[in-house]
Amino acid sequence: MDLILPGKGRRLVRLLAGRRGRPTLLRLTDGREVTAFNSVWGRDWGAEWEHLTLNLSPRVAGAEVRTVSAEQVVEARDLDGRLLHRRPAHEKGARPAPRPLIFSPVRELSRAG
Repeated sequence: MDLILPGKGRRLVRLLAGRRGRPTLLRLTDGREVTAFNSVWGRDWGAEWEHLTLNLSPRVAGAEVRTVSAEQVVEARDLDGRLLHRRPAHEKGARPAPRPLIFSPVRELSRAG
């Protein structure tokens, strides 16, 4: 049996699950906006990001059913424009945190004699 661990989009997946039934505006990397009323998710074998199927279960009249990758979602807002989620790697100037360098002190060897 394989265990499915959360991917890089887990914060967005949890947000959408918690807002089920309430509209959430998702801005995508290409600038388009999608309204999500509900979401089902999954992750392909070896993939880092979840894929989201929006507005499918239950169907919402007039809402487009759409599949997007969590990686494509730059930010999520409520209908009042309040920011609910922002993908950290998309913020201006964001860079991955550097890994600390570990230096061990150099010991001088002495000759006992």
